[in-house]
Amino acid sequence: MRVLYFVHGHPALIRGGAEQASLELFEAIRDRDDVDPHLVARTSEQAFARPGTPFGLVDGTEDQIVIYTRWEEDDRVLQTAGAKELYTRHLAGLLRDLEPEIVHFQHSIHIGFEAIRLVRTMLPDVPIVYTLHEYLPICHASGQMVRTFGKELCTHASPQRCHECFPDIAPARFFIRERFIKAQLELVDRFVAPSRFLLERFAEWGLPREKLVEIDNGRHPVEPIPPRELRPGEMRSRFGFFGLLNPFKGIEELLEAMKLLDEDDRDDITLYVSGANLDVQPMPVRKRLSKLLDKSPDSVHFLGRYDKLTLPRRMAQVDWVVVPSIWWENSPLVIQEAFMHRRPVLTSDIGGMAEAVEDGAGGLQFPVGEPEQIARTMAHAADTEGLWDELRGRIPEVMSSTEAAERHRWLYAELLAGREQSADVAVLAAR
Repeated sequence: MRVLYFVHGHPALIRGGAEQASLELFEAIRDRDDVDPHLVARTSEQAFARPGTPFGLVDGTEDQIVIYTRWEEDDRVLQTAGAKELYTRHLAGLLRDLEPEIVHFQHSIHIGFEAIRLVRTMLPDVPIVYTLHEYLPICHASGQMVRTFGKELCTHASPQRCHECFPDIAPARFFIRERFIKAQLELVDRFVAPSRFLLERFAEWGLPREKLVEIDNGRHPVEPIPPRELRPGEMRSRFGFFGLLNPFKGIEELLEAMKLLDEDDRDDITLYVSGANLDVQPMPVRKRLSKLLDKSPDSVHFLGRYDKLTLPRRMAQVDWVVVPSIWWENSPLVIQEAFMHRRPVLTSDIGGMAEAVEDGAGGLQFPVGEPEQIARTMAHAADTEGLWDELRGRIPEVMSSTEAAERHRWLYAELLAGREQSADVAVLAAR
């Protein structure tokens, strides 16, 4: 079975949850004897493209391809490429060369929703799968569903509500946006949702429920890092933040919580911040975060970016992992990584985070976006004798990438069988 994956980035070039989840699924699928996969990842770095073509290879690997596109030319409202030769020439040639039997979009940002129509036009009998990693089809605000003023969570989109977030874009333009995106998504055979919360949100938006299937992101198994050895009388009071440094991840609220703890003379509670991408944030965000980091108490240690090789060492330093995101999230990989290393998680009480971390089972929840509540929950976690061991003993198992690959293989086979059955019916009807 020849499967072609499209994704908006490759972890070798840019770090992100959707990119990592997509790569681990691809690698697990590739390990099977009955699937021949290729991965196409978009890049904004022209240096990775070969001369005379937008295509290149990741580390010389023939089945991992990058395609260079200029995001500056994209129509960001309609989420489609401005340079149409991406479809008419480059992606069309790729589809002809690879002749996939399944096309699976792990993401379409900077590739564009029109790529779905291209696949359907060129390969009318090939099933199309689309994984929903966040809410970008619904929400123009980077798919976060957080209002652009006041950090208020957004429960639904409408032309007028979207115009309120983006006053320079007319409501009619948002009406066209929804119609255009839904017209492309109508061509998809199955949508994969890594969480029940996200699945229900898209069903409410209008995607056919019968096309939605829940499959969590699978992860490559790891050897858990042993618990940190405690000094006599020491409590489990070291906390870790892992993730991108952007406002949606709640890093500002977490740093505010640490300032509150410092004011209460809780210098025994320490925070280790592992994160990156601050340099690509808008200037106001960079200034705000840099100021917070500069003014953080001595109990905050900024460790910088990390990868899969340095992650275990970072986990070894902490007892708890804090996931304070202020948006709904989906199925955060950082929660899976914490669970795989047997670290309880403190997280916001909304969306995919609350679904992944049941309060009192594997971790604790706190009200989203409230530094005082974050600080209180951290102090409770550090001060309560035996709580860490209790929560650690109730950490759920994380789905392996092998199991996720198996479930996707079943899905692909089901879709192919359905196509073949439909073709047979059509032949009989023609007779």
